[in-house]
Amino acid sequence: MSQLPHPSRRTNVYIDSWNLYYGGLKNTPYRWLDVAEMARRSLPAHYVIGRIHFFTAKVSARPGAVPSNPSASRPSSAPSRRCRTSPCTSGHS
Repeated sequence: MSQLPHPSRRTNVYIDSWNLYYGGLKNTPYRWLDVAEMARRSLPAHYVIGRIHFFTAKVSARPGAVPSNPSASRPSSAPSRRCRTSPCTSGHS
């Protein structure tokens, strides 16, 4: 009995950047990740990715805290900007 090929399936991918970083990247040498490639490799070959949604939070200093790095108190929107450079990826904060 032969295997029938899987029909194509279309899916969207949702990534929580906090869990991705703390669950997989923290304490490793890796800081840059191609989320589209990660998603493609994580799914079976017959899945077609329609859109990747990358969720991140704006980072700001705690009230009353004196940052050791003055630029650390500015909101971080770089991950969100990077995600919008890919046609199938949108960043949300």
